[in-house]
Amino acid sequence: MSEMPTRPRTTGWLLAILAQLAFLGWLVAAQERTLAAGERVVLAIAPVDPFDPLSGRYLAIRVALARLNLAEFEAEGHEVVVGADVPAAEPGGEPLLRFANLPAALELATEGSPRAARRLLIGAAAKEARAPFLGSRVLWSSGGVLELDLGLDRYYIPGDAEDPTLWWNRATERPAERPMLTLAVRVTAAGKSAIEELLVDGVPYPEWNQREQQRR
Repeated sequence: MSEMPTRPRTTGWLLAILAQLAFLGWLVAAQERTLAAGERVVLAIAPVDPFDPLSGRYLAIRVALARLNLAEFEAEGHEVVVGADVPAAEPGGEPLLRFANLPAALELATEGSPRAARRLLIGAAAKEARAPFLGSRVLWSSGGVLELDLGLDRYYIPGDAEDPTLWWNRATERPAERPMLTLAVRVTAAGKSAIEELLVDGVPYPEWNQREQQRR
């Protein structure tokens, strides 16, 4: 009699574990599909190097195009398209606050390394984006600056690997050899993106890391 109540609980626990594993598998499969089918683009980044106790060591990546000064963006000849669903700015308020949490799409130039942006679409207008583009969401906006969530925020490295971002953050350390960091990303026609690799002076990170460790 004492065993009967434990069986439903055990079954429920196993089903919960299986559901979590299935979800993780779906996430991995979705990223692999993006890597396989997406167009390769290279983006400029501005990274730092934190440590996640749950996931390991990683470079926190901020794609340079994720932060836009809209006045400068338009002055450079780029277009900002706002959907009809976006509310009007309140009198006397910050005009860009109306963009917060709205979907967006950042169209990219068709060539160049790193890629430049060509058009920003916000709200329902994001559905009209032309490939290649990065699907995103507006995180915040203030003082004429708009921050996008592109979903490209971390690149994992081994715990004992060389860190190219240290040369960025320490201006007095080896300034003549400070590397240029870019991010190779696969982008699908639907705007989904996945990180392919970090490039250090155009060299894939694993190759750069191996070379640096041999040199030292």
